Amino acid sequence: RQSPASPVSVFLFREYFLRPGSGVSVNEVREHYRALCKAQPDNLQLLYWRADLESLFTELKKGDKLPDFRLVMEDSSEVKASDYKGKPLLINFWASWENGSSSLMFRIKRLAREHSGEIGLLSVSLDLNRKGKEGIERRDTVTWPSYCDFLAWESPVVRQFGVRTLPYCILVGKDGRVVAAGAYEKDIQPELEKLLESK
Repeated sequence: RQSPASPVSVFLFREYFLRPGSGVSVNEVREHYRALCKAQPDNLQLLYWRADLESLFTELKKGDKLPDFRLVMEDSSEVKASDYKGKPLLINFWASWENGSSSLMFRIKRLAREHSGEIGLLSVSLDLNRKGKEGIERRDTVTWPSYCDFLAWESPVVRQFGVRTLPYCILVGKDGRVVAAGAYEKDIQPELEKLLESK
C-alpha cells in the first residue's frame, strides 16, 4: 500500500496475495492489484495476470448459478453438473496435507450415512500424490465421487470454482443455485440443516 510503484511490491503481491491458499480475501487481492496497476500502468507482468485474476478469483456467492463442469474420474467415468439436476449438492475441496480436511471428510461421511439419497456429494482433492489422498479416502470409507487431477492449486476445477482456502465447501440447492460457500461449520452447516429440514 505504501509503495505501489515499487517492483518489490509486485514481487510481494505475487508471493503473498496472488497464490491460492494464501487465505487472503478476494476483495483484498483485487484492491492491491488495482493499486499496483494504477501505479505501474505499463508493467507487463501485472497486465499478464489480469485474465488469471478474473478466472481465479471468481468467488461463488449465494444465488449464483453453479458453474457447468465435467470431471473425468480415474475409472474414466464422468461426473457432470447435470448429474445433480433437481437435487441438492455439497462439493468439498480438501487435501490430505491440510489439517482441517480430515475432520471435514469425517463429517461428510456421517452426512452420507444419515442422509443417503437426499443430497449429492462430490469431493475434489488438491493432493499432489495418490498415497495421501487414498489413505484418507480409505480411512473415511469415501463412497461418493472423489476427483483429483494431482495439480493442487493449479487444477482447472479449483480455478473454476474460485477456491482460495482449504477445506472449502459449496452447497447447491435443487435449483442449481449456490445456497452457501465457505467453511463447513460457519457457512455450510446452518444452511444445510435448513435445506434438509425442508425436504
